[in-house]
Amino acid sequence: MTNVPDSESQAPRCMVFHNGAAGVPLEDLNEIHKIIRQSGTAVWLDLVDPSPHMVELLRKEFGFHPLALEDATLPHERPKADDYADYWLLVTHGISGTAESFIAHEVAIFASHRYVVTIRHFPPYPLDEVERRWFREGGTVRHESAALVYLLLDTMVDGYSRVADGFAGRVAEIEEMLFSGDHEPQEFLREVFAIRNDSMRLRRSIAPMREILSAIIHTPNDIFLRQEIEYYRDIRDHSLRALDELDVARDAAAAALDMQFRIESQHQNDVVKQLTVIATIFLPLTFVTGFFGQNFGWMVSHIENLREFAILGIALEVAIAGGLLLWFKARRWL
Repeated sequence: MTNVPDSESQAPRCMVFHNGAAGVPLEDLNEIHKIIRQSGTAVWLDLVDPSPHMVELLRKEFGFHPLALEDATLPHERPKADDYADYWLLVTHGISGTAESFIAHEVAIFASHRYVVTIRHFPPYPLDEVERRWFREGGTVRHESAALVYLLLDTMVDGYSRVADGFAGRVAEIEEMLFSGDHEPQEFLREVFAIRNDSMRLRRSIAPMREILSAIIHTPNDIFLRQEIEYYRDIRDHSLRALDELDVARDAAAAALDMQFRIESQHQNDVVKQLTVIATIFLPLTFVTGFFGQNFGWMVSHIENLREFAILGIALEVAIAGGLLLWFKARRWL
């Protein structure tokens, strides 16, 4: 699959490995059934959205069950692992991109001790990292089917971890927005719900990988050897860590959303309290001004000088307002 100019070409790509040596391209796919019968030989066939003709070639060359072919070639299949005695069918989701913008790619893997068939749906999951690790010079990876399946799953889970770790940065940004106090509430809510929806969408792709790897680990078979099971346990641990990171990010986003609602509620309470204080202060002042404004000549005529007017008409109101403010302070309402 190196030596192919366009790594995401729609054309089938097939490599043959003899006794763990470097692979050679296979041009005639109708020869696959002969090659996989040879001892010490492994075949890697990669397809992107195979045509009906290619699906029929898979059935003829590999003898895949019709249900397995249907699950592998029709998109939007739930990730799973099925054991068909002579081979395994793994339907997985690979992730590319970043925490802010990622794509879930569906990849079906037929795995036997003599071959691996990968079927990718559009947009195809990039295999650049898998090929780099598989074909690197002086590498320690054996060119065998079980090692290739390990590389595929390990690379996918590494992608899970990379994107899941990015959610911590997104949560840190909304927390900074929250405590800075200079954010728009609508913008904040949009980002929080985006984090929640993205984390749920990513979790739907990651969570089934745990079941897939558990099936490989706990199901006796001659494809995944006992001495290799520890490697798959390590992949499962990494997938669980990615799930934990997503759960932490989701909980933190929910806590930030709850804090935003509390801040808004507290702000509203402060406004209502201030308005109530103002209304309470003006209530006795209104009474005093209303009392002196009554149209009774006796009351008006007995305020004989400016001093009495200042005391009864102005100082009394100031004293009432000041007394109310001191009372509010004492009750810790201000």
